[in-house]
Amino acid sequence: MFIVDIVINFRTTYVNANDEVVSHPAKIAIHYFKGWFLIDMVAAIPFDLLIYRTGSDEVRD
Repeated sequence: MFIVDIVINFRTTYVNANDEVVSHPAKIAIHYFKGWFLIDMVAAIPFDLLIYRTGSDEVRD
């Protein structure tokens, strides 16, 4: 679901500092990369599957 959210965010318009709605895809992508992209990408990583592949059943502190 997080991957779908990332794809949708690349197509979602935003309002710039001049109160104009920006709908140009390249400008939307740049705005998203400068904002929430990194946080969304980290949230989309399946950490439980990565831990499972290491062969460990428990999380170490």
